Amino acid sequence: MFKDTTKGKMIILCGVLIFFTFGAVARAAEIKIGYVDLQKALNESEAGKEAKVVMETEYKNIQTEIAQREKELQALQETLQRQGMMLSEKGRKEKEREFQNKMKEYKRWREDRLNEFKQKERDFTKAALKDLGAVVKKLGEDENFTVILEKGQAIYISGKIDLTDRVIQIFNSTSKK
Repeated sequence: MFKDTTKGKMIILCGVLIFFTFGAVARAAEIKIGYVDLQKALNESEAGKEAKVVMETEYKNIQTEIAQREKELQALQETLQRQGMMLSEKGRKEKEREFQNKMKEYKRWREDRLNEFKQKERDFTKAALKDLGAVVKKLGEDENFTVILEKGQAIYISGKIDLTDRVIQIFNSTSKK
């Protein structure tokens, strides 16, 4: 009789294990994972391409301004060198001091312009990432994803779960409105 109860308990235990195993497999089938390459989405979306053109144009304008001011400073320095021999010691030192002050002013101006540009670029990126994040969240909710990762955050990612092109497509269609 003791053997029969042990055998019965074993059958019940095996049944429970099988039930939980199949239950876990069924739950695992419900898990849906995808990833997005946000850098690619920023670079290839219509809004990203337009912003890139605007930022490149602005950067070229800044570089032109910088080159112009450097040219003016170089001309001033050449004039100072030519006239330096004809000026008195006091006059030459005064012109050199003026040149040094203009050079310091130029360097501060240049640094400020480049920092303003970098800040504008960061602000754009932050806003675009916020918009893309909203698109990714909506895609995840609409298509019942369990997890959507950013491409650089995982150790291994199969290309089968890449949602980047779909995010770009949705982002482009929503940014036109």
